[in-house]
Amino acid sequence: MPLSKEKKKLQIEELERKMKEQKIVLLFDFAKVKTEKMNLLRKKIKELGGEIKVFKKTLAKIVFKKLNLPFDFDSFKGQLAFLFGFQDEILPLKAFGQIEKEEENIKILGGFLKTDFLSIEKIKELENLPSKSETLGRLVFALSWPILGLRKVLSGNLEKFVFVLSQIKVKKEQ
Repeated sequence: MPLSKEKKKLQIEELERKMKEQKIVLLFDFAKVKTEKMNLLRKKIKELGGEIKVFKKTLAKIVFKKLNLPFDFDSFKGQLAFLFGFQDEILPLKAFGQIEKEEENIKILGGFLKTDFLSIEKIKELENLPSKSETLGRLVFALSWPILGLRKVLSGNLEKFVFVLSQIKVKKEQ
């Protein structure tokens, strides 16, 4: 059923707004994906602060042209879905990658990190990166390790001193 001009205009505005707000967007073909899998994917992405939305290719072409984003919509046939990551760049990709491994009908077409185009290979590399929270956790551990090491060294000397004193006390008692 064709959309009215008003609905098309609203969808163009919505896509344009989402493309400006996103930290990462992934374009994929979901032509033969079962509804249960798509709903599961939508739920996972929503939990991670993202969203999956379907837009017509003709409307997406208009928005991409307006925003000067390079993507060839004419090179593929199928249904086009957008995965938007608004809070984190990596977590939505990881969740998508898990579902993609289970579902062979999902086909990545490309993506954007802010306004930079991402090839399929680059997206696969980003899927393997640790998330922002994992990276921050590793940084905190790396920064705290010297302090923990110093505490251990200093307490080790005290422990040895207390041990020596206790041995002297035991010898005096004999």
